[in-house]
Amino acid sequence: MAKKQKTRKQKILSNQRRQDNTTRYALPEQQSHVVLNAPVEKAKPELIKTISINEYQYLYKDLLKTAILTTSIVLAELLIKQLTLFG
Repeated sequence: MAKKQKTRKQKILSNQRRQDNTTRYALPEQQSHVVLNAPVEKAKPELIKTISINEYQYLYKDLLKTAILTTSIVLAELLIKQLTLFG
């Protein structure tokens, strides 16, 4: 079976639709302007600030609680393992 070819009228209509779609989504002239010689700002080196325990008292307390809880869980697991091996 032969492929059905478009008529001249169909071709004209499809070209008009294609042009309408491209103009609808085209960027406005103001936004399409590109600056090629824009000045480049150099990055400033950041200062490293040391954290004092006195400034973040809640952080120290939270880390201490976490360390105590983690240590107690590990010790409890070791104790349970020892009791099951020799029990």
